[in-house]
Amino acid sequence: MINIFKKTKFLETNKITYPILAIICTLAVIFSFVTISNIDQVNKITEEIYDSPHEVSYAEWSIRWKISSISHYMRQITNKYDSTPIDEIEDEIRDIYKNIEVYYNIIYDKYTGPEKQNFINKIYEMGIKQNEIIKIAKNGELDTARQIYQDEFLPIVNSLDIILNKMIDSTLRRSSDIVEKGKGIYSFTSIFLIAISIAISIISIFFAFITSKRRRHDVLSREVLFNMLTENIDDVYLMYSLKDNKIEFVSSNFEKKFGITTEEILADSSVLRRYIKNEELDNLKEVYNTKQRKVTEWKTEIKNPRTLESRWMHIRIYPVIQDGELTRYVINFTDITEILNSQRDLMDALNLAESANNSKRNFLSRMSHEIRTPINAIIGMTDIANSNIDDKNKIVDCLNKIEISSKFLLGIINDILDMSKIESGKMSITSEQFTLNSFTSNIESIINPQAKLKEIKFNIIFSEIKYNNIIGDQLRVNQILINILSNALKFTPRGGEITLKIKEIQRNGKLRIRFIIKDTGIGMDEEELGRIFRSFEQANVNTNIKYGGTGLGLSITKNLVELMNGSINVSSIKGEGSQFTVEIPFEVDKNNIDDNSYIEIESDRFRVEDQNKEINYDFSGKRFLIVEDNELNLEIASEILKFKGANIETAENGEIAFEKFENSSPGYYDAILMDIRMPVLCGYDATKKIRKSNHLDSKTIPIIAMTANAFNEDVSKALECGMDDHIAKPIDKEILYSTLDKFVNDSLINFKTL
Repeated sequence: MINIFKKTKFLETNKITYPILAIICTLAVIFSFVTISNIDQVNKITEEIYDSPHEVSYAEWSIRWKISSISHYMRQITNKYDSTPIDEIEDEIRDIYKNIEVYYNIIYDKYTGPEKQNFINKIYEMGIKQNEIIKIAKNGELDTARQIYQDEFLPIVNSLDIILNKMIDSTLRRSSDIVEKGKGIYSFTSIFLIAISIAISIISIFFAFITSKRRRHDVLSREVLFNMLTENIDDVYLMYSLKDNKIEFVSSNFEKKFGITTEEILADSSVLRRYIKNEELDNLKEVYNTKQRKVTEWKTEIKNPRTLESRWMHIRIYPVIQDGELTRYVINFTDITEILNSQRDLMDALNLAESANNSKRNFLSRMSHEIRTPINAIIGMTDIANSNIDDKNKIVDCLNKIEISSKFLLGIINDILDMSKIESGKMSITSEQFTLNSFTSNIESIINPQAKLKEIKFNIIFSEIKYNNIIGDQLRVNQILINILSNALKFTPRGGEITLKIKEIQRNGKLRIRFIIKDTGIGMDEEELGRIFRSFEQANVNTNIKYGGTGLGLSITKNLVELMNGSINVSSIKGEGSQFTVEIPFEVDKNNIDDNSYIEIESDRFRVEDQNKEINYDFSGKRFLIVEDNELNLEIASEILKFKGANIETAENGEIAFEKFENSSPGYYDAILMDIRMPVLCGYDATKKIRKSNHLDSKTIPIIAMTANAFNEDVSKALECGMDDHIAKPIDKEILYSTLDKFVNDSLINFKTL
């Protein structure tokens, strides 16, 4: 390796006499003195240029650019089609003013030319007018703000531009004066140096050989340094000599990028032909053959023969012209693979965002149709009922259809609210004790009647069930299964079959329950399977047209399963049916483990018994206190319960309800139905007050929340404050009857297995 730091012997002491040394030393002293003196003067001039014209000129140009930016933001504020919040734009303008203040102070302190006071005045006027426009725009008067911007603000900006141009010209003239002064010093120094050079040149011939040798060392050192640089950067360089018609330099990092050693290239440049595409070779030949004197560039993909990795390169060919003659080309290879990958990723993200926006747009269109359909039915059936007031059968038919449409509309609204909570991260999972028997009974009571209407066979199968009393979010698990089973009902043709298989499994010592829902419906292909869990989408366009729906059910289902640390999978065959497998972790209720809590099974197969027979609820002799501030809701609840023989008393807020309860005799009320949001005293506080009272029934009277606050956390809050149960509005009369019956008649329906 060449040692570029090797000391060079400049003088041979045995060949140089003392007089020559004395002359050199004298000339060196004189040269040093004059040079130091002139350098000092040049430094002073340089400092003067920087401290005044250069710094001021930079400040003037900077303020000019900043004012242009402020003008752009002000135009953006007055643009009614721009959705950027005004406060964000105002923050940007405020940041610009902080920068302007620095440059303003430089001009104020150091600028000595004309227009200074005009500049100060106009800056102040611009600030006043800008604040006025922002204030008007914030009040929503964009047209007025835009007019002031055009008629008053822009003229100020234009005036400032003219003033700054004049100031810049003045500064440049000032700089030129200083430069002329420097030129005078330069001329004197040049003449002196010429004289010294003539004297020194007589002696310099003695050092010609050593100087030449030193130059060669410098060239070698620069080459070594250049190689050190190229080894640490990604760009690769070649230098091609037109005179010698060969590559004369290759940067040392060439092998890392192309898999070809520097020695191979320098020895035989034709080796490149084996690795570079013919098209790229043709481009290179065209540049060389036509002796192009402009920079040529293009992009291409090059494969490393050793790693077999393909990389995208941006190739630039720079002509080197010396004394008007084209002597060589410098070829630069820049690896742009990561840049192109980033651009592709950005494009993919853009396409994905556009796809999501299209899905939401389609969803809103479908949602408008889905919501308007039941509303139209409700309004239409109401009009028909009013027009046939004497036709009892017609009215009953209309009311049944209104009820169906209302429940359908409620389902849509619930889906939208659930999806909103999921996307905002506010969906929470609760833990409560429940029995698998009652849970499955509830599922059956909802699905089996619908299945019978379509003549679809519905089975529930238990497998290896050991624990009946478990802890988990019963409401959300119920929602998951109902969503999947409802889809199965929708897409299974008449005469088909739907099976719900429930299997208990142990994994890592933890209890998990696997729910398998299998149908003989229309099935899905691979493309449709890839879309079914996306928000706002359905399997395909025809699905929505033929079967309706919001496209949210399965997306909500998947999110709920994941929130419970469960899993959901689906398999399907087009035209044969689908199978959903859901696994959810639960805890065992250790306080309720006994032999009676197990589901005894002689066979792994259970069939659902028809439990949808109408139950004749009877509340004769029962007295309920309904606490409700809305008269219409109060009337609905009262009439529903009076229909079953109940005696009803009412209270319009929690305070009145407490007073009625406190002043009643023991056993007077059988239950209290409590709204939550009420004036004077809310349902939560009224319940706490009742539970803390000295009334004999304060701890035992059933208090049931009957409210539109229907989320999981609302149910939990109701139970925490002392309520016994929760009924969500709109009121489902069957749920109301069964809930009250559970507390006042103690007639729970047991789940049966065959």
